[in-house]
Amino acid sequence: MSYSIDNENVVSNTNGTELGEFTPSTNSFTFFEEGNDRFKGPIAAFLKRVGHLVTTWSVEGEAPESRNKADIPPRPKMNPKSGIKTPGLVRWMEKYALDEFKQTFGITGRGTVPIVEDGKVVGHKETWIGRCKTCMSEKANLPFGMDPNLYDINAE
Repeated sequence: MSYSIDNENVVSNTNGTELGEFTPSTNSFTFFEEGNDRFKGPIAAFLKRVGHLVTTWSVEGEAPESRNKADIPPRPKMNPKSGIKTPGLVRWMEKYALDEFKQTFGITGRGTVPIVEDGKVVGHKETWIGRCKTCMSEKANLPFGMDPNLYDINAE
């Protein structure tokens, strides 16, 4: 997807949709609709290419989310045994590098999965659903013998 700036509005060149407004004086970007915030990474890259750095993100009508580098703690190191699935690193990626977290673990969205003890479902939990299991996500494919009706990968 490619973007352009019309006045201060960032426009998708694919369908002409105005996704949000960049304010150069405050280096802030405001999305017009809540769902458009999924384009944060590509929009940040586009604005960087044209000489702008976004430090604050928000959705119209909501409080801004600061992305000041000083507010982000250093990236944790990987444990040699756990590698990329080191719990501290996974939690950091989910909180401070969400796009990388989603890409690294093949995250497709949030969903509800069963909590199984001794082969019986004792409850459900909401979590990220992805290509592999981590401390912050569950694997998308079903464990052998599980009823697919127990999973709701479209749960909000």
